[in-house]
Amino acid sequence: MSWTQKNDSPVIVILGGGLSGSLLAYRILELQNPPKFVVVEPQENLCGNHTWSFHSSDIPTDSWEWVRPLIFRSWEQQEVRFQGYTRDWKQGYHSVTSSHLRKKLQEPVREPWLIHDEVVSFQSNQIELKSGLKLNAKVVFDARGMDSSLSIQCGYQKFLGLDLQLEKPHGLSHPVIMDAVCEQKRGYRFFYLLPWSSHDLLIEDTRYSTEPEVDVIEFENEIRAYCKRAHWKIHQIHRKEKGSLPIPYYKKKFSKNLQSLIPIGVRGGYFHWTTGYSFPYAVQVAQALACEFIENPSWTVQSLQDRLKPIQRSVYKQSRFLALLNRMLFLAAPATERWKIFHRFYQLPEDLIFRFYQGNLKLKDQARILIGKPPVPIGPALLSAFTVIQKK
Repeated sequence: MSWTQKNDSPVIVILGGGLSGSLLAYRILELQNPPKFVVVEPQENLCGNHTWSFHSSDIPTDSWEWVRPLIFRSWEQQEVRFQGYTRDWKQGYHSVTSSHLRKKLQEPVREPWLIHDEVVSFQSNQIELKSGLKLNAKVVFDARGMDSSLSIQCGYQKFLGLDLQLEKPHGLSHPVIMDAVCEQKRGYRFFYLLPWSSHDLLIEDTRYSTEPEVDVIEFENEIRAYCKRAHWKIHQIHRKEKGSLPIPYYKKKFSKNLQSLIPIGVRGGYFHWTTGYSFPYAVQVAQALACEFIENPSWTVQSLQDRLKPIQRSVYKQSRFLALLNRMLFLAAPATERWKIFHRFYQLPEDLIFRFYQGNLKLKDQARILIGKPPVPIGPALLSAFTVIQKK
């Protein structure tokens, strides 16, 4: 699978072998006549060490055929737990793991397309790598994760996850996407549970925090304490996963006139601005670009950018409102009271909740979320809203 300089020059270069870069590579490889491309990834493990999840309604119907083989585990329903109530939804929930996605990318044996190297410089259409290798490409997709512009003014959804094998069955038949019946430490906090099998379980301690750092020892101890409260005995820890996702305060601005460079994934702002979910957006981007490759054999950088504009418009439109919610969450609500916002939100109508996850809120949905007994003090809430208006 490793590409060498002996290969023909690639038409496409993908910088970054995380979720968005790997999904785009997979989608290109599925084409009948795929254009030549390479993925440049400095880490040895393509796709990293992650778990990505999504709801059935998050994925467009035209993408399910190629997405389905990438799913590691699916469930027919899901659950949230808050102080005073629990709620079940008959909505499918699906998870994709790095190891499973990596396996699908490596099967069957294909033309070499992977370079384990690091980008040193990028000018016009030429990329220079740390090894000294130089690549010339018609288009470059930058999928190297969050850049500094997103981290200037944002909060974070940070987490530590443990893939556990328990001594006895855990008794869960479906995911618990939020168990917020726990101590609220320095911000909104919940546990996230994915039952892989009768004895295997992923548990994440997740927190909405103003700081991105994850104290691995503290978080792991909290997960162990959670297991103890649930009367689960840990037999073995198979894997640890930590992350810190940006939750921006301001709406997305898409850059123009980037010549041959097109940012995708989190770097391009293609993710849900409040939940941090990124898989559905990576699917939309990969599908849009694949359609351009299929329908327009003489595609250009401009035609690829044009294909992404409807997704950009949707992200921009939703990010205006989601940025307001994020400001209310982090700036208007005291850290120990942030849970009240989610406690109220998850009692709203089910179809509204899933439009929220889709990034497809209508104006009446936005009004429904804001109208009613405020879960945060009205003064700070209005101030946070005014600050967003001033930034337009």
